[in-house]
Amino acid sequence: MKPIQTVFFGLLSVFFATQTLADRLDDFYTRTLPAVDAFMKRLAPEGTPEPWDNLGVRSLIDHAYILALANVDLPEERQPSLEPVVLLFALAEEMQDKDPESRTFGNFRWYWRTPEVTDRNAVEFVASHALPIWFEARDKLPPEARAALARMLHRSVDGCIKHRVRSDYTNIALYNIVHLILLGQIFDRPDAVREGENRLQALLLAVWDHGIFEYNSPTYYAVNVDALQLGLRYVRSESTKKTFRCLLDWLWTDMALNWYKPGLRQSGAQSRTYNYLHGVADSTRLFDLAGLAPRDPAARNVTWLNSLHGLYQPTKEILALSDRYPRLVTQRWGAGPGQWRTSWIQEDIVLGIAAAPYRYARQNMVLTVDLADFDERPGKPPKPLPRCYFIADGREDPYGVKRYPTSTAGHQKALHMEAFWIAAQRNGDALGAVMYTPESFVDPMLTGVRSHFVFRKTDAIFLDGISIELGKEPIAVENKPVVLRYGNRAVGIRILWTRHRNGQSPSAYLVDDGNEYGVNRLTVDHWPQGEPVSPDGVTTLPGAAFFIRVAQKIDSKHDFQAWCDTFAAVKIEESVVGDDSLDFRIAGSDGPVEIHARDLRLPRYTVETLPGGPNGTLECDGNELGRPLLQEIPLVDRYARKLAALKPIAVSAEPVSWEAEDGVGFYRELVEPDDAASGGFCVRVNGDFSWDFDVKQAGRYYLWARVHAEDPQHDSFFAYWNEKSPSKNPVPQGGAWHLGSGKDWRWIPLTLDNGKKPAPLEWTSGIWRLTLQPREQDARVDRFFLTTDPDEKPQQ
Repeated sequence: MKPIQTVFFGLLSVFFATQTLADRLDDFYTRTLPAVDAFMKRLAPEGTPEPWDNLGVRSLIDHAYILALANVDLPEERQPSLEPVVLLFALAEEMQDKDPESRTFGNFRWYWRTPEVTDRNAVEFVASHALPIWFEARDKLPPEARAALARMLHRSVDGCIKHRVRSDYTNIALYNIVHLILLGQIFDRPDAVREGENRLQALLLAVWDHGIFEYNSPTYYAVNVDALQLGLRYVRSESTKKTFRCLLDWLWTDMALNWYKPGLRQSGAQSRTYNYLHGVADSTRLFDLAGLAPRDPAARNVTWLNSLHGLYQPTKEILALSDRYPRLVTQRWGAGPGQWRTSWIQEDIVLGIAAAPYRYARQNMVLTVDLADFDERPGKPPKPLPRCYFIADGREDPYGVKRYPTSTAGHQKALHMEAFWIAAQRNGDALGAVMYTPESFVDPMLTGVRSHFVFRKTDAIFLDGISIELGKEPIAVENKPVVLRYGNRAVGIRILWTRHRNGQSPSAYLVDDGNEYGVNRLTVDHWPQGEPVSPDGVTTLPGAAFFIRVAQKIDSKHDFQAWCDTFAAVKIEESVVGDDSLDFRIAGSDGPVEIHARDLRLPRYTVETLPGGPNGTLECDGNELGRPLLQEIPLVDRYARKLAALKPIAVSAEPVSWEAEDGVGFYRELVEPDDAASGGFCVRVNGDFSWDFDVKQAGRYYLWARVHAEDPQHDSFFAYWNEKSPSKNPVPQGGAWHLGSGKDWRWIPLTLDNGKKPAPLEWTSGIWRLTLQPREQDARVDRFFLTTDPDEKPQQ
């Protein structure tokens, strides 16, 4: 950060830091209450409501939230009338599914235009602001509004129970958990509280095992914190309060590690961002209120009320993590292949990668460079400047400014293209490769296929050591090194490989397309311009590979030239690409960097990187910070201790058998006595249960299990297995194991997804883990048998 920026940042922070909580609430309502009045005039211009097609149920509840909480936070003489809430709740209730026989009973239509519920997330966003109204201001509401709120929330209990959310959909999963527990408290529904607590335990297991799936998201980390703040404020159970507080410690440790104050953003790779150019969103308010960002007195988004009413504040020790330079942040965000990220954070520049794409939302940033600069505005908080990033682009939208209806609700979003991605990083060196697989081309909205490295406009650009000026006419890069200079910082780029859909090798090119965003780009075209995109036009898988190096504090012309020469001379030790595979290895400054991928046309491809992924879930300079925070929760601590004491079962060519209860489950109650079971105990698979294996000899193994399922409604679970290696990450194998039903215990072979033949386990030598997960409740397992002989059966 430049000295003048440091002074500016400091003075601005001191000025806004003088505001008290009351001041900030006063500012918030001064700015938002007039907007509420304007909304009501549009909604009922002549006193009669006239909803418009895009009117959202969330807007109705949010405006009621502001009015209701203003009657709690402001002195009496400034409190607004609550009569408008009657109309707001009446319209919102009209958008709720009130049919008890409906599958979406208790949920809401997201928009007025939709005739029925299409997006089950709507109930969570309604409850997130309706619940604070209930707890804080229900006695202030007009009787008609209070009755409508009670009816909506009462139906929402069932709406939330029916809304089953996977733990890897982190933000909605957290809201769903909190809402179930709080709604169960309000309406004396112990079933809702119990279901919420069960879902909380499943999420805890996922985070402890492999981190937050929606990693480093500037949009959804704010939702995560809001959900936990809501639960912390109103939940009755002290043990659940402690769990919420530990999760908040985990999230804030994550956020502080990745917050880059010199660039005013969460730095590095991100799972879901709606702002490609700047990588910022609602989470900025969290950093503002925590003192890590300049105060913004103009903030008026309704979500500020969530933070201003929150009880939790991160500790000084957690916040101090953001001031640690340099720091290497590594974290897992899933159990699948390459599901981790790395970020090398220095004072003046940050390089970050995700080793795999976030496949459930095409808004991820998998390769980023963040710079220590911001836009200074006299008398106003500074704004972040554009970052540098890779994007797989299928809609001629490298800057994320074209919005399209997405999801069942038709929300307007800019989307990347589906593509395979692999990357590895060692400090300031990174390798990344994209390959467009057959699944990449099925989107009917595709208009082209391009790989872009978008970068902020520079002080200078050097191509093969020669300074160049960019214009609208593209400049071919071929295999020449490109160096971007930003003051005393450098970003080096080398294109290691490109492939067109016809198998040829197109040149990457540099271009200034005259955009208004202050960025240029380096682009590879993989598809003929103007030709329709479909899988039929692909003769070989197109793609590109990049080598990126960053540096700071290069203060002299001589040192800069020396750095450029060194970068250009870096040895590419391996560069091999097949039809559905790739291998790249470079000699990095601090050691080798490698990426390897196989079988990319198949669902179960394999990847391997060097360095590999972290052993923990959230690490700084190799020290695990995440799991110890969660082990403050007794349930998690017990599981961690049992897992640490688990001895792998030795596997060789000889058959081996073991008791189900010899494994480890997150919940103690999964192991239960049964006189008819071997050893007197069995496992009821109502939660994850795992066994580890030390495979001495690679081969094909066949698994049998002694099981019990009383009826077809309780006769299946999921079975998954994967190799436990930080660098070698095959896609977890497995699927649904259907058991059949009957009154007695019986042996059955492993079959997957209603298959008729036994499914073999293709295991290499090393440590493997087998995990059973619930698909239907109450299926039980007693004992296992593993053999290399497909015809061998266990003794009855």
